[in-house]
Amino acid sequence: MVPAVTVSGGTITGCDYGVVASNYDGYASNADPGAGRISGVTITGSSVVAVHVKDNPLNTIDAAIELQWIMIVILQVQVSC
Repeated sequence: MVPAVTVSGGTITGCDYGVVASNYDGYASNADPGAGRISGVTITGSSVVAVHVKDNPLNTIDAAIELQWIMIVILQVQVSC
């Protein structure tokens, strides 16, 4: 898939989730197939997860979700169980 959204360069700091790609969550309905790309990004201090790609089973149209990572730096990720 050709990425519809590209984030290039910069820093994501101190978030619960650094980057999230999903085919259902946040919409409360099915999303169409989609793709995104993150390139040259530094993700620091994520308290839950730095990068989360979720193929949600609630999506009933089998929409694919794709996230391309290029030159990504992830630092100081805090993980709690």
